[in-house]
Amino acid sequence: MTHRSWKLETAKAQFSEVVRDAESGQPQLITRRGQPVAVVISAREYALQEQTGWDVFAKAPHVEEFEPVRPTGGSRKPPEF
Repeated sequence: MTHRSWKLETAKAQFSEVVRDAESGQPQLITRRGQPVAVVISAREYALQEQTGWDVFAKAPHVEEFEPVRPTGGSRKPPEF
């Protein structure tokens, strides 16, 4: 994915354009003293990337006949309170 690079000072002065370009689907890289410091992306792109571990797990393929393997021997003691 290509992006446009902005110096911080320029991005501040032209923030509306930075946001407009991000909305169009092109990430906007912000630099300070030549080093990347931030990326502006659209809210839609952010929502796509903002997945929790549970979201990823829920979308995983379902295994019909899964039986967990449990260790044998009964060497575990119940916790004491």
